[in-house]
Amino acid sequence: MQQAMKIEDIIGKIVTDIYPENSIVDDLDFCECTIELDKNIFIGIPTAGSEEILLKEPKQDAVSLFADLSDIPGYHITYGEDDSNQRKKRSIFYNLYQFLFGHGIAHQDGIILTKHYTENRLKHVKDRRIVDYLWYAEDIAEYENFGVRSPGYILFDNGYLMTEVFFAPHGTGCAGLHVYESINDVINFRGNDYFKLTDKKG
Repeated sequence: MQQAMKIEDIIGKIVTDIYPENSIVDDLDFCECTIELDKNIFIGIPTAGSEEILLKEPKQDAVSLFADLSDIPGYHITYGEDDSNQRKKRSIFYNLYQFLFGHGIAHQDGIILTKHYTENRLKHVKDRRIVDYLWYAEDIAEYENFGVRSPGYILFDNGYLMTEVFFAPHGTGCAGLHVYESINDVINFRGNDYFKLTDKKG
């Protein structure tokens, strides 16, 4: 049975599903996703500079990230007329509460929550074709020097890119998939000294 596939073989494949595996160890959140290609191949996001990708199966109880692609609700806190010092104290408290629990406390003591939505960018990943794969040399060096795996960036036919952060401080929400609207967003974040698989394979 095939245990791996060549990195160049992901080009042209379609992402048909994604299954996350989440855990918490000490004060760190961990997330590693299994990506379904063409409804019959399962891989992880390739490590920067790798020549092969290990095939992997999602857990039996894994829940698809594509099960709900609706936009993500959030809340903006505003205050009614109040003493400025008291309002400042409440601001600190409610900002902390929202950071810890992901939501505010509705309509208490002059607190007004305005609901807003953040686009769920995974809707731009579902059923999209992979056209390239990008990585940075510094990520390879990080693995060689410290043994820390850093995924590259999968580029889709609509210009969106996807990568993954394997671990992050607990509660920050940073562990997991990160989707970028364009290569310019990645460049603004990481710089333009990246490598492209299609250039390498010429």
